[in-house]
Amino acid sequence: MADLSTRSQWLIFLALGFMWGSSYLFIKLAVDDFGTFTLVALRLAIGAALLWVVARVAGQQMPRERRIYGHLFVMAIVNIVIPFALITWAEQSVDSSIAAILTSAVPLFAIVIAPLATRSPPTTATITYCRLPMNIVSGCMRLDMNCAPNDDS
Repeated sequence: MADLSTRSQWLIFLALGFMWGSSYLFIKLAVDDFGTFTLVALRLAIGAALLWVVARVAGQQMPRERRIYGHLFVMAIVNIVIPFALITWAEQSVDSSIAAILTSAVPLFAIVIAPLATRSPPTTATITYCRLPMNIVSGCMRLDMNCAPNDDS
């Protein structure tokens, strides 16, 4: 039984990785046709429509207070709209694979920034994790430089 559970968890993990990673490829393909802000607006509209359907099917009530919508608006701008716009804009000049790798390093940067924002003393684990984002970024830079076409023909 545990083997089946582990196998299904790995399949779900792989499916999630495929869906998340392929979105960068689709952004790269669509940004030339739609433009940055139109593509971001389309992605947000599709996501909002799907989220609304899921909330309705689940029987969730929408908030009634205006104050909650103000908080949701600010959170959406900071956590969704701005990053989507920046990622889509960057993919006009960066390969989709590099964009995906750099975006996947965001949680590691959060580990570095969190002690500064919370003013808690850094722990040994935090100091160790500070090396991870730097290694990932330097590895991506080396990978990008090694894969760049050679102009010396």
